Amino acid sequence: MLKLKNSKNELTEVIDKKYKKHLIVLWASWCGSCRKEIPILKKIISEHKIDDIELISISIDEKESDWRKALNEEQMSWKQFIMSKEESENFKIVLKYSGAIPYSVLVDNDMKTLSSLTGLYSEEEMLKTLNK
Repeated sequence: MLKLKNSKNELTEVIDKKYKKHLIVLWASWCGSCRKEIPILKKIISEHKIDDIELISISIDEKESDWRKALNEEQMSWKQFIMSKEESENFKIVLKYSGAIPYSVLVDNDMKTLSSLTGLYSEEEMLKTLNK
C-alpha cells in the first residue's frame, strides 16, 4: 500500500482498511481553491453521516513549513499527509492524478477509483461524490 509522512512526522499507510471508501483530497497551502474547499469538508463532516468514508488530505507543498503553517491555521480534524515530488509520481499513476489541484478522488480499499473531480467542489457535488 501507499505510505506517506503524516502530520505527526510518521511514515504511515495512507488508507485505513476499516473504512469501505476513502476520499483523498490533494491540495497545497498556496492554492486558493484548495483553502476554500476546507470549510466545505468541515461542514460535511459535522453535518452529514459519512462514518463509512475516511477523509484524507495530502499536501503537495514543496516546503513542509508552509504545509504545517496551513495545518495550524485550518485546524482540519482528519488525516493529513504531505508528499514529495517523487512520491507524487506514484500517486499520478495510482490515483489518475494529473497534477492539478484541488483534486478529490474517492477510492475503495484496493485503491480503485470510484469517482474523481479536479477543481473546487460545492457541498452538493461533494455529497454526490461521497454517495457513489
